[in-house]
Amino acid sequence: MAKSPRALSTATSKIKLTPTDIALERLHKLSRCVDKHMGDDAQLKFLQDICNRFMEEGSRVNHAAEEWKAARDTLDKHIAAFESFLQSVCEIHSKILQLCGVGTELARVQEVQNKIRTTLRCMEDLNTYAMLGDEQFTDLLENREFLFQRLLI
Repeated sequence: MAKSPRALSTATSKIKLTPTDIALERLHKLSRCVDKHMGDDAQLKFLQDICNRFMEEGSRVNHAAEEWKAARDTLDKHIAAFESFLQSVCEIHSKILQLCGVGTELARVQEVQNKIRTTLRCMEDLNTYAMLGDEQFTDLLENREFLFQRLLI
């Protein structure tokens, strides 16, 4: 005899989640937040879109003082978000390491952690070169010398 949906939901609500399950669920949610922040694009496309924004804005602005302000502000917001993501994944990493030691669970955490760290490092690289000016930024982009172009291609 099949159980009713209510009986099934009551039975499943009694399942206890372990601290490991909770930490891995938190990791899964964080990973979805990172993907959502990048617009579900691959890292390469996300970073290339940031460069494109700098190039588009640079071609529209006449005054050096205004050059790339909006693009820089956007990049600063992305960097702040990824620093927050990194802090969260480091907390999850510590928790999983304490609970499970080195194993498949920790490898899952490290995969997300590496994605966040790599994206953050690449954005910081873009930010550094954006301060040098339009001409050098354009040359680096065209010559594929930005960190993301070397790491992710």
